[in-house]
Amino acid sequence: MSNSQSRSKYRGPNNVSELQAHNEGLSVWMGLDELLAECNALRTSPSNALILIRNKELVNRAVQDPKGLMAAVEVLNRDMQTYRAKLEVIHAKHVELARAQQGNPTLAQEDLLAAVLSIAEEYSEWITSYQLVVIPAAYNVTGFFQPADVVAATQPGQAAPVQTPELSSL
Repeated sequence: MSNSQSRSKYRGPNNVSELQAHNEGLSVWMGLDELLAECNALRTSPSNALILIRNKELVNRAVQDPKGLMAAVEVLNRDMQTYRAKLEVIHAKHVELARAQQGNPTLAQEDLLAAVLSIAEEYSEWITSYQLVVIPAAYNVTGFFQPADVVAATQPGQAAPVQTPELSSL
């Protein structure tokens, strides 16, 4: 027996029903990973607002109400931080469940499925809530700029690429 075989207690499915359960488990995890990826993709959606407010020349030239803009930016920043923290909590549950399942590969499929569905529901609720709260807040920020300024500032090559949507570094 090789070292890698002696370290692992679980060697995989031994029959067709175990193989089916194993494959169902993989698809369940892939579903959670896809929901997490969708959440992370949504977190980048306010990047156009970030590009605009980081362009001080554009802000000075195009914004008629700088105080209103800063208030809108503060709301957007607060909302983004809140949703980032909520997503981190959900993801921690996701990671904890994956570790628990790895530590106990014979975990009852019903228990595993119930836990995965609960996390999937949390991700879905996060997505819906983010779309209802953060996206409108980002649109509110971009609304302080003229449409032509928004288009010009967000064209490729006009601004540095944005690495993260958080506004706290402003």
